[in-house]
Amino acid sequence: MTRSLPISVLAVLLGTGVAHAERERTTALAVTGGYAIVGIDDDAVGETVPMLGASLAWDRTPPAYPLAPGYRWAGDLVPEVTLARIGDDAILMGGVRLELDYAQREQGLFRISGRGSLWIAPRLAVLLEDSQLLAGGEVGASMRIRSSGWTFGYWFGVLGWPADDAAAPPPDSLALAPDAGLLDRPPPESALTFLAGLTLSRAY
Repeated sequence: MTRSLPISVLAVLLGTGVAHAERERTTALAVTGGYAIVGIDDDAVGETVPMLGASLAWDRTPPAYPLAPGYRWAGDLVPEVTLARIGDDAILMGGVRLELDYAQREQGLFRISGRGSLWIAPRLAVLLEDSQLLAGGEVGASMRIRSSGWTFGYWFGVLGWPADDAAAPPPDSLALAPDAGLLDRPPPESALTFLAGLTLSRAY
């Protein structure tokens, strides 16, 4: 049992290397749309606004289907840049997705086969109007549409103000409305933006 553990770890590493060699990195262009809840603090929830954007990622295709019923997994780091509009604000986001790609053959009650990805991604962002910095992250999942280069997915994210920007007030679109009985400009460290959306991408 003790000897088999290092051998198993080595086999996984070698398998991952082989999977990367078989999977060429491609450029994926995506459009995404959803909603954001901006200006959240400890006492109340802020305004809900639409979100629309486009992103460019340097991704790999999911691994090939296993020959027998089962799963095949492969890890990857995927750089991604997103230009979006949240309410009245234009925002530029960048980050690296920590991605787990998979292929499954005849799994579950309905014997489903498919390929896709799961990810978690730290994000840095800049509000283009006044150069305010934001930091946050997202989690998401996607599935390849048959054997085409199209992928459909969903994601959830959050953006918060960095602690070293605590002295700077947030922009007007992220401030809480006075008529809602809230602070007009809450401390930046307490202002959060929650996001959720759908994404459709095409690999080239």
